[in-house]
Amino acid sequence: MNPKKILHVIRPAEGGMKAHLLDLVRGLIQRGYRVETACPANSTVDKALGQAGVKVYPVDLVGPLDLQADVRCVIQLKDIISRGKFDVLHFHGA
Repeated sequence: MNPKKILHVIRPAEGGMKAHLLDLVRGLIQRGYRVETACPANSTVDKALGQAGVKVYPVDLVGPLDLQADVRCVIQLKDIISRGKFDVLHFHGA
């Protein structure tokens, strides 16, 4: 059986949320899952995931609600999800 392919989506994050995601991603990879992420480019979470060897898709996801950025992000995520053929989508945060 092929390992499940998981996409984690996270807004800009620091502290506990960032640490949780990194621990979760590392644990899933150790268990044989294929893990990729989508988060804002050049954020600290983007850099930490890249250093951990996780594929990162840049998306225009901001912390507070922002209609223009949110619409761009939905379009970007639709494209990533349709090309990636993920088995599981895990969204972190609001």
